[in-house]
Amino acid sequence: MITVELQTVCPDWPQDQGHPLAERCAAILGAEMPEVSGVIALRLTDDTELQALNKSFRGKDTPTNVLSFPADPFSTPPGEDLFLGDIAIAYGVCAREAEARAFPLDRHLAHLILHGFLHLLGYDHQSDADAAVMEDLEATLMDRLGYGNPYAGDEASS
Repeated sequence: MITVELQTVCPDWPQDQGHPLAERCAAILGAEMPEVSGVIALRLTDDTELQALNKSFRGKDTPTNVLSFPADPFSTPPGEDLFLGDIAIAYGVCAREAEARAFPLDRHLAHLILHGFLHLLGYDHQSDADAAVMEDLEATLMDRLGYGNPYAGDEASS
């Protein structure tokens, strides 16, 4: 079972959307990968914070939609649920991307949450082969959420 600890620090995020959507994403991922168990910290924030994190950790001085920070598996104290890592999502970037593609914010947010979850589990898109695996899994998970394939049609890779 995957547990999500949500922190919404940007007031622009719809207050009633983040936690239920994050829990649905966690449940869908847990159903697809029942062997995965642990805690994920999800921070719904703004472009300024994502830009600072992107600059600090990736050397890119620009806001991005989502960043994932996998935890050291040995950092979880004995007897506690395994901490899988942190995910931060920027409201402004997410909202602009959703608007540009003409679909609801919750659809794009779900995709970014799942994308971040998969990064915490070791998936990546550095090579074409790795990207294909990750995107296929994202498409499956998004379909199970009822949103359809995020890579079909007009949505580009996140």
